[in-house]
Amino acid sequence: MYNFEDYFDIKKKKKPYETPCDDLKDHLQALDMLIEAFMFFKAEKTDERRFHARGIEVGEREIASYIAAPPLERPEELRAVNVAKDMKKALEHIRSREDESIKKGIKMPVRNIADEFSLDVAELFVILMAAALRYDLKYLRMYNYIADIDTGASLNAGVADALLNFFLSLPGTKIEDCLDPAGKLCTFFLLGTDTDQATKLKQHIRLNDEAYYYLLGTEEDAIERKQAADIFFEDFSKEAAKTQKVEGGVHIRYIESSDKEDVEYALRNAAAIEGCPFHKLKVLEFYEAEKHSRQSRLFKMRICPGFVLLIHELPAREDERYNRKLKAALETTVKLLANALPGRVIHICGSSRIPFMDLPYDMAPALLKLPLPNAGERIKIWHKAVKDMGLVPEDDIDIDDIADCHALSYSAIMRLCRQAKESLFAEQKETLGREMLQELLFKLDTSDFEHLATEVEARYTWEDIYIEDSQKKRLKAACDRYRLRGRVGDKWGINKKNAYGNAVILLMYGPPGTGKTMAAQAIANEVMTPLYRVDVSQIFSKYIGETQKNLSRIFDEAARRSVVLFFDEADALFTRRTEIKDSHDKYANSDTSFLLQKVEEYNGISILATNNFQSFDPAFMRRLSYVVRFERPDENTRLAMWKNMLPAAVPMNKDIDFDFLAENFKELTGSNIKSILLAAAYMAGAEGRDVRMKDIILATRYEYEKTGRLIDSDEFGQYAIYMQE
Repeated sequence: MYNFEDYFDIKKKKKPYETPCDDLKDHLQALDMLIEAFMFFKAEKTDERRFHARGIEVGEREIASYIAAPPLERPEELRAVNVAKDMKKALEHIRSREDESIKKGIKMPVRNIADEFSLDVAELFVILMAAALRYDLKYLRMYNYIADIDTGASLNAGVADALLNFFLSLPGTKIEDCLDPAGKLCTFFLLGTDTDQATKLKQHIRLNDEAYYYLLGTEEDAIERKQAADIFFEDFSKEAAKTQKVEGGVHIRYIESSDKEDVEYALRNAAAIEGCPFHKLKVLEFYEAEKHSRQSRLFKMRICPGFVLLIHELPAREDERYNRKLKAALETTVKLLANALPGRVIHICGSSRIPFMDLPYDMAPALLKLPLPNAGERIKIWHKAVKDMGLVPEDDIDIDDIADCHALSYSAIMRLCRQAKESLFAEQKETLGREMLQELLFKLDTSDFEHLATEVEARYTWEDIYIEDSQKKRLKAACDRYRLRGRVGDKWGINKKNAYGNAVILLMYGPPGTGKTMAAQAIANEVMTPLYRVDVSQIFSKYIGETQKNLSRIFDEAARRSVVLFFDEADALFTRRTEIKDSHDKYANSDTSFLLQKVEEYNGISILATNNFQSFDPAFMRRLSYVVRFERPDENTRLAMWKNMLPAAVPMNKDIDFDFLAENFKELTGSNIKSILLAAAYMAGAEGRDVRMKDIILATRYEYEKTGRLIDSDEFGQYAIYMQE
């Protein structure tokens, strides 16, 4: 039988290893010494020897030797004293070389896991036995010989138990202690055992991939250390890096943010600052993963300390079963990581508001906030993204205006610019136009108002609406206020003085058909923001509290992705409050007050349109940013409408008397004129010819009949003859 000096070169004691893998090789050399010593004793035919045989097959010779002595005279299982001494020398030799290697900056994987997980000798050698089987198939033959059976392509727990008890000086070592399902080995290293085996001693022990490749010294290939955004997150990342190093216990931090990708970028930066790994887990995916997958992730996070980020999914509004599952997944995962990663900081994100978590008091999370970038930061991000992507905006695009109007996250801006680049490439275009950019901006809209509001396609521009210049100037002033709210408001300190936010509230009133809806679309187009029409009929409820709940849902959704809210027939919502005579009046007044508060708090554009200006609550008038009256068009405006409302491609006959139309039909609004022209165009199109005066006169008659107006043939003058079908 060979001894320590036959396995190790004593001249290399206190000499550093050349590579991390050499650390594993020396430990396997110690394992060889142990296994071969055991095999030597097993092959000996000396009756006095007794073998520790829990979980392995025992031959006839051993049984005969065992039962030859009375039960009370049978000796304890054999432990080879010389082998124990040699193993002690081997481990001291290895440790001396590890110490020198560490001084040289060479990583020692076996030493690292022993120290990080506080492994005792038994636990360490169980891991080494399992690793050896993957490193060299010779160990499979050795394990089969020791067990006297075919153990399959894995290590038998009984074999491991026999080897441990052969050299450890402490009596009573049990493999069950090492294979405790809640213990370190089963949590981080060993794959699930075969539950259909008769006893634990016949379980198969397998090492997971992460642990094995770490022992080989190749873990760096799978560790993320890249830096992300170099602007906007700098302060947050530096602060996170400072507070990453903690002592004792576990520290959980929930980061409230409207974009979880921003949180990821910020923590990646912090990890890059510290030069440590970044670990990201999706909660539900981790919760539902197979045990070996979870185990590998836990091992990597434990052995490669770094920033840990849990990203949880948002709950579904109408799926309580799914929501309970999400809650259970989050709580279970947090508790698991808290126990597996002592002394670490665990970051969680996924929502702009921290969800309720039923955790022990010592796991109560600290609350951090990563707000959206302000206007100045967004401008820098936009310009950097445009430059990095090689985008060339056309002259009608003002990047600073886009940045100020749209409160987007860093990630959203980067995604949008990437999409713009790909779209330009697909369409073989060189410059980024306003139409493409607006389409991409609108696609970012993920608002879900359910039945309470519907999106309106904003087709009209300033050229399409016909109102007095002074009134149009007020509409443009409202757009400018919204466009500059960040730059001017922050630079001049105005925003700090606004207790209720930067709401832009615009009231448009006047007779029906005078262009209020078209103006709302023109405003949305100007600021390149989605337009949503609030369905007044769906807001009010006869049930107490439901109306306010609906209003909250509207404004909460609008705040998630800045949109233009359009309240048509707004007098039904913002009616003046009445004297309280019964409970109905009390709650109606409460709903009105709540609505006034929500509109004022909304940091976007709210457009109110009404035909009944007198019914508006006086208390609300002082909250309005702008009031624009829409009048019936005068003669000059009507003339422009008659001439320009149809597209230039529509063929118009020279017999059309636009001056007559503008001078005589004084009661027509812009909506009436547009309806008449469209009807006339389709009449002409049906006959395959151009539009004539006869078509317009006949369409005007139809419009009068539709609206219930009295038809006076004198008003039609010399063209009354065309009124006949």
